[in-house]
Amino acid sequence: MPMLKQAFQKFRNTSDETLIGEFHRFCDANGFWLEDYSLYRAISLANDQAQWTDWDEALKDREPEALNNSRIVLDDEVFAQKFYQFIFFRQWRLLRRYANERGIAIIGDIPIYLTGDSFDVWCNQSQFKLDNEGKPTVVAGVPPDAFSQTGQLWGFPIYDWDKMREIGFGWWIERARFNLSMFDIIRIDHFIGFTRAWEVPFEDETAANGQWISVPGRDLFLTFRHTFGEVPLIAEDLGELTPEVEDLRDSFGVPGMCVLQFAFGADAKNPHLPHNYIQNSVVYTGTHDNDTVVGWYKARKKRKSGQPSPAALDHCLKYLTSDGSGIHWEFIRAALSSVSDIAIVPLQDVLGLDNKARMNVPATSNGNWSWRYRDGDLTAAIASKLTEMNELYGR
Repeated sequence: MPMLKQAFQKFRNTSDETLIGEFHRFCDANGFWLEDYSLYRAISLANDQAQWTDWDEALKDREPEALNNSRIVLDDEVFAQKFYQFIFFRQWRLLRRYANERGIAIIGDIPIYLTGDSFDVWCNQSQFKLDNEGKPTVVAGVPPDAFSQTGQLWGFPIYDWDKMREIGFGWWIERARFNLSMFDIIRIDHFIGFTRAWEVPFEDETAANGQWISVPGRDLFLTFRHTFGEVPLIAEDLGELTPEVEDLRDSFGVPGMCVLQFAFGADAKNPHLPHNYIQNSVVYTGTHDNDTVVGWYKARKKRKSGQPSPAALDHCLKYLTSDGSGIHWEFIRAALSSVSDIAIVPLQDVLGLDNKARMNVPATSNGNWSWRYRDGDLTAAIASKLTEMNELYGR
């Protein structure tokens, strides 16, 4: 932020008409979100970043006079916030162009839910299940299962899907349109949430006392198709894959996800085993939320003396005809040789790194997204092996 603030002060004094014109064109093209976002950020900073539900009533309720007064009083900060966004999207555009010119497509992610303290919720309160104070009446989560006796309480506000459908899913359309302008392919997070949502009363401390409510995902995706035609999507359909989820995914031709780390330890019908894949799918050796392949292998190989090895490990080695010495390459080969249209391999798995290089641990807030590869890690030997595999399997 200190560098951005310094850049903003220099921008205010610039005489570069080309740069000034580029900034104004950006503001004009993105005004449908940029005006509200910049005002939201400015008001938030002026209120010590208190949640918008704790702002003055007039601002909380978006009364026009209060908003106009804030735009005048906070004009300098609103201007700064627009500039920060201009810088980000200017750099993003250059990066994406650089990638596309080299045959590299970028996959972006749309999380299904939003945090309640966001300008999207503040600006679209009628489209969420909120009380008169702007606080959620129900929040998102998942019910109790074998992994958690109380379920998972995510705490995100839930959409008023009936209201959204009444007004033609306009918020979702604009969200998708903007993401399509940023990315080549969009991965839709928590795809199963487009068939049903687990609603938990806001005051509850666990997700146990929730209920399923239906979600008009089919109507939403029909609206997407009518608006955009065929959209390049990937469905993050991990979790409880019900017939309704499969029908929604397949009827719109959206590829689902297969994860090799989930494949082993059960029977031959496991959908994550390569012999069960269909062509319209995306296979991962592991996702950003998983161990690295080497980390996965080490965790299962490590056992007390005299204890049998885990069934998942025995199944894995037998299935891949591997002795484990090059387990990451065996996973990569299984992914690349499968019929899935797209195969994704995290760089940590290409490099054969253990969990010290793990990308993310779900439900934790520290130490994530910090791993970086270093100059010299990408050797000619690794490049040669990866190239050979891609050529061998037509990738």
